[in-house]
Amino acid sequence: MNILAKYHDEKGSVFISKEDNAFFVVMQKKNGPGVYHCYTKGFYDFEEAIDEYKACIDKLYDKVADRVCVVRQNRHCKCSAKNCPKKLGGKAYWQLFRDACLFRTR
Repeated sequence: MNILAKYHDEKGSVFISKEDNAFFVVMQKKNGPGVYHCYTKGFYDFEEAIDEYKACIDKLYDKVADRVCVVRQNRHCKCSAKNCPKKLGGKAYWQLFRDACLFRTR
């Protein structure tokens, strides 16, 4: 198992690991002295794993991170490479501008 990124502070820790062709996001949230809540999720797409990594860091602080695409007024969806509208540029646009996109809620 190869750890690609790690975040750690007094609230807990989050890391991304790679094993074969899969990426795993692991969050350990500290709920009290010696008490941890563990969460693990696997992905085959690295960009989705990074998005989940950022969301888990927000969960450590009990922040609600919507990260919803609002480019289509009648159909909101999760901001991700596969959901990025083709009129914006699709997956290539999402890979370059996902954090700065004006249509992504925070």
